[in-house]
Amino acid sequence: MKEHLSQLWQWTRRYLRGWTLVCLGVVAFVLFYGDHTVFSSISNDMEVDSLRRVLQAKMDTTEYYRRLNERLTTDPALMEQIVREQYRMKRAHEDVYVFIDDDDAAPQSNAPASEPADL
Repeated sequence: MKEHLSQLWQWTRRYLRGWTLVCLGVVAFVLFYGDHTVFSSISNDMEVDSLRRVLQAKMDTTEYYRRLNERLTTDPALMEQIVREQYRMKRAHEDVYVFIDDDDAAPQSNAPASEPADL
């Protein structure tokens, strides 16, 4: 074991000078230690990309509602349609049917209510 270390030390002294080792140490320190490492930079870039996608989705939604608001102020038929859909309003001669998906329905118990409890 001592012989391997001795050979490694000789090889290091022969091919790597002191300043080279110091420079490699500084580069390793800058790349892998501290607040601005390579890994944190990659993580920050991924987070920025994610936030940009979220921002774009929010801007698209904002633009949709801005256009809808503009259309509502100019088109009374659209206003009537939206009010009737959202608030389930109807005219006197109309019937309104509301369909509820199974996913939206409240969970119900399968056990009958009249069954006695076991003690």
